[in-house]
Amino acid sequence: MPSQQGAVPENTVSTEELRIRDELEAEIEDLEHEIIDSMCRLARHLQRLYQQRNIREFTGSVTDYQFSLPHAENAPSSRDEYQDKIGWPMPD
Repeated sequence: MPSQQGAVPENTVSTEELRIRDELEAEIEDLEHEIIDSMCRLARHLQRLYQQRNIREFTGSVTDYQFSLPHAENAPSSRDEYQDKIGWPMPD
């Protein structure tokens, strides 16, 4: 059987392969963090959309409601007063 110089036995991993594996693992970790960050950003965006929809539904129901005269004096008259009543800021 002829000897092959520089041949690596099948059971061992060369330093080059280890370096490549380490680089790939680091890249995969970076991608995982990017994906998680993007998912969190999208979840926050979705939450804001739901809040805006709820605010629109709330303010729509307020404007559709016919206030009787005694209640009309106590009704919120400005955006700030609505924000105080609903407990979160209204979108601009």
